[in-house]
Amino acid sequence: MAFIEGTNDQKDNRTIYRHMSFIMIAAVAIFILMTGSADTGHGDIPTILMITATVSILMIFVSYRINPLAWKKLLRSKEYERSAEMSKRIEGSLRGLDDSHYVFNNIIFELFRIEHLVISPQGIFVIATIPCGGTLRIQDKTLFAGERTLETTTNSLWRVCHLVNIVLKKGFNSEIMPVPILVTADTENSGIDDFDQITILHRNNLRTKIMKKGKNLLDTEQVQSYAYFFKSRYA
Repeated sequence: MAFIEGTNDQKDNRTIYRHMSFIMIAAVAIFILMTGSADTGHGDIPTILMITATVSILMIFVSYRINPLAWKKLLRSKEYERSAEMSKRIEGSLRGLDDSHYVFNNIIFELFRIEHLVISPQGIFVIATIPCGGTLRIQDKTLFAGERTLETTTNSLWRVCHLVNIVLKKGFNSEIMPVPILVTADTENSGIDDFDQITILHRNNLRTKIMKKGKNLLDTEQVQSYAYFFKSRYA
């Protein structure tokens, strides 16, 4: 069985409330400190409010990047539930890989969330789920699920792949580009197998894709080194 690190179960829901409480307290503290200055006049209040709002927005942005699932559950609960269910099924499929594979679920990599990362002798795979239902189609060089564009999803997937490549090149002086994979929902069968060099497949075919026999890109030492790097720094 593959070595599994992390889970796609939602982190403690209290995290998001702690973040929100901290942001509110920090905003109030900034406002009080700035308005309490002896040199502050009533005419400076709009400027102080703008500064306070800007700082609060920045803190919200950082909170969202650190714990995107909690914010997604709070703001888009139906989409979160669908995504969480898909991720659990994918996690179950990945458990069937052999012990030469290392699986990382739900990690924050340089402020980008990776749903599933697999490090194996066959290479590195970055796996994401399609965030909505609907038949897949390509229109104007853009992938759609039903009427919803998946441009953000595909762009983010490639962005993470390139970032992983850069980090490993910098840390290990090795050139390896992860394989991006999009997994469809159980009810979808669009006939589209790839888009913009992103593999699109059903979760039942995921293990077959990853364990496809061929020339191994990584030896055992490289696999273990990369896995230890991700575990110690991001997991």
